[in-house]
Amino acid sequence: MTVLDLNQAEELAASEARYWADLEVTLRRVFSTEPGVAERYRRGLIDASPLQRALALHDHALDVAASLTGMPLTADRVALYDDMISASARPERIVRHVPATGTQPEGILSSARRDMSAPMVTVMTLNKLMGELGYHRLTISSGVAHLQLERKAWKRPLPKRLDMETLPGLTADREEVYGLDRVLNVLSGLQEFARRRKSASSIITRIEKMKARLLKAHPSAP
Repeated sequence: MTVLDLNQAEELAASEARYWADLEVTLRRVFSTEPGVAERYRRGLIDASPLQRALALHDHALDVAASLTGMPLTADRVALYDDMISASARPERIVRHVPATGTQPEGILSSARRDMSAPMVTVMTLNKLMGELGYHRLTISSGVAHLQLERKAWKRPLPKRLDMETLPGLTADREEVYGLDRVLNVLSGLQEFARRRKSASSIITRIEKMKARLLKAHPSAP
């Protein structure tokens, strides 16, 4: 079991982000529970001390999911969880497919496990970047973090709603964050979406400049 250093805020935030993502997918795929269960549990720990939050991260996601749902840990559920973990450890590829109907970019964002060594990007910074593209601030509802495109920007070659793959993590100072690699991946997905909708769109160049700004702000990024 990894021992977390409470003095390393970035390490704690990265561990929290990974933990909540694992718990969320366990609740959804293994226990078929309604959205929002993991988020309610996470919000309940916001006022906890860094030590209490770190201790919570040592609870196995499968045990926590069973406790939150009140469902027993059957052999079938354990096997389903093991299969899920084994599948997530395999090399992933970015699937670039845009549905024929609708504007949801389902499938264009990588589902690869997040690089836990990546620097953190605050949700505030993410909101500023996405605001430049015409999106409202990040919203969490029904256990899903998403961004909604403002009506005045609907003519842009961008999805009207963008669902994040995971919920944001929390730093020791209770600041919501995403890994830099995850934010870059989202921007790359939007570029691909825009390129397929309108290859000559200035949005593509604008997003490339955003990515360059992020990398410049984090020179230590791998």
